[in-house]
Amino acid sequence: MNGLTTTLNPPSQVGDALVTEAWTFRLRHADLQEHVDPTDDFARFSSHVRSPGGTLAVLRQSDGTLVGMVHFRVLCRVYEGRSVRIVAPEYGFVDPAFRSTGWTGIVCARMFLRLAGPSPRRSGYVAGPAYLPSYLSTCRALPTVWLAGDPNIPLFEQGLMHSIAGELFGDAFDEDTGLVELPTRPRMPEEGRTPLGASSQSARLHYLQTNPDWARGSAAFMMAPLTLSGYAIGTSKTIKRRSLSSFRRASR
Repeated sequence: MNGLTTTLNPPSQVGDALVTEAWTFRLRHADLQEHVDPTDDFARFSSHVRSPGGTLAVLRQSDGTLVGMVHFRVLCRVYEGRSVRIVAPEYGFVDPAFRSTGWTGIVCARMFLRLAGPSPRRSGYVAGPAYLPSYLSTCRALPTVWLAGDPNIPLFEQGLMHSIAGELFGDAFDEDTGLVELPTRPRMPEEGRTPLGASSQSARLHYLQTNPDWARGSAAFMMAPLTLSGYAIGTSKTIKRRSLSSFRRASR
């Protein structure tokens, strides 16, 4: 991506200036809930992006301006006697002018492969709360994505999902609804900005059945298995989508 630079920052490289810059950037894309104190939220955000096992990825223009970010934590757990590794993404935002670059998908693929590469002795998953846009992006990148409460989740993954959600969010995770109450309220995307294909439209309807009031600040907890075949399918879909987008721009 010409003129754009990606940096992957481990906790030791996330200094005060970067924390402040990233927190401010987040609030350009999502508003704090009315009951959330900004000072308390900044403290939680700072602790999160500096947590062990985490990586803060940032995208900058050539002049140093921050235009994209996403944070990942890796959780190694033993659940029901099986070793699992969970990649937990959060705070994924990209300025509108740079979303067509596919940066989020590219950096996610890099980090998934680096941090949670499939192992024959360890199951890998990506799991975390998702507003509608994040869920749709994940569905486009991976062939299997579950929302908490879906009837088709295997029993092991169903229990693991609720265990991880409870560990990460405590009382903010509702076991009955599968929703997480977050401190932010998302800015609504522009309607009609990008037409949805049939599969994305189906995923959108499914999400809205689970979480119709997502714009108020509740996010559905999702989980997806990380497999080499899934990477291959997701990469192929991304290449096709970006090629089609480039063709459409060139045809204008």
